[in-house]
Amino acid sequence: MQDRFSAGDDSIQPNMHSFRAVLLAWQRAGNSEFCRLQGGEANAAQRAQRILEWMVLLFDAGANDLAKPDVECFDIVMHAWSMSGHLDAARVTEGLLVWMERLYRRGNESVRPHTKSFNEVLIAWSKSSEVGAARRAQDVLDHMQALSEEGQFCDQVKPNFLSYSAVSNAWATSGEQCSARKADAALKRMERAFRDGDRSLLPDTRMYNVCIDAWAKTKSELKTNNRYPHESARRILDRQMEIYEKGNAQKCRPDVYSYTSVIKACEAMSGSTRQRERVFAVAEVTFLELCQLDYASPNHVTYGTMLKACSNLLPRGSDRRQQVVRHIFSKACEDGYVGSMVVNRLKEAASPELFQELMGDSKKKNLPPKWTRSVPKGTNKFA
Repeated sequence: MQDRFSAGDDSIQPNMHSFRAVLLAWQRAGNSEFCRLQGGEANAAQRAQRILEWMVLLFDAGANDLAKPDVECFDIVMHAWSMSGHLDAARVTEGLLVWMERLYRRGNESVRPHTKSFNEVLIAWSKSSEVGAARRAQDVLDHMQALSEEGQFCDQVKPNFLSYSAVSNAWATSGEQCSARKADAALKRMERAFRDGDRSLLPDTRMYNVCIDAWAKTKSELKTNNRYPHESARRILDRQMEIYEKGNAQKCRPDVYSYTSVIKACEAMSGSTRQRERVFAVAEVTFLELCQLDYASPNHVTYGTMLKACSNLLPRGSDRRQQVVRHIFSKACEDGYVGSMVVNRLKEAASPELFQELMGDSKKKNLPPKWTRSVPKGTNKFA
């Protein structure tokens, strides 16, 4: 079409909508199952970007006054990159955003970035394995906040739920020493905004779980703001419960993973016997609270994690340890959640005599169906 128009056929001049349709086709091609199997997602994004660059070139050169791209054209290409899985996807996506800002500040109103544009960059950085990706995502979020406070952008680029969620997830999965604290900070910003009346920024259950799990993966002996990781994990759960109960917020209702992740943060704790027993008390209270809920209950991972907590935190051979192990295993049997994980953890936590008593004639390869009825398929195999 462009070649014919350039040759003098004014009846077939391609316009922005023509180019946009092609951009969208390449974006969708990159998301197709066939393209993913062929490893062509990045190639599709590259093709889309070349077309976008061609549009700008044609318009700036006066070769096609209808080829001027708008913000949606840029968004399409940015989405293609953010979903591509390419090693440089985050940097390329951010480069496109910078290009948009530059064009807008030079007077091109049609490419004024908006929240969706920034979110594509945040998503790309949250998926990136590049060192410092989480910090870069945080910088982009802070830039959004600053722009949203400027007169010319206002609410056009105001961070939304997806913005904070992407940054929190980027920090939680970054592996950096400050990852849990930074993920928690993003979560707290959303909570404050929600309490101030912006219900669109209510964190969801998944976001809470990601942050709790980040604390569970933090070295147990490290303190942050004078708190151990298990204490920070438990505080997140307490905040979650408060918002859920007081705000009637079903979106953030804790689930079994919320409670199990707190227990996981406890079971990794090291320290003196007295310290470990205090930490176990937190794990036990968390477990008992889960057992009392009417909308969630322990699963095979919860029971296995609690037995691991017994093994790591309670003195070997103590009556207290044996009593708790017996109770947890008996309840796991009652609920049908005895899989290979639970049996393995039982062997670590119980004395040989108690293990034999609780297992009886049962072996891990042929556990009674009543014990295993609730264990998801594929998780009860001999390991």
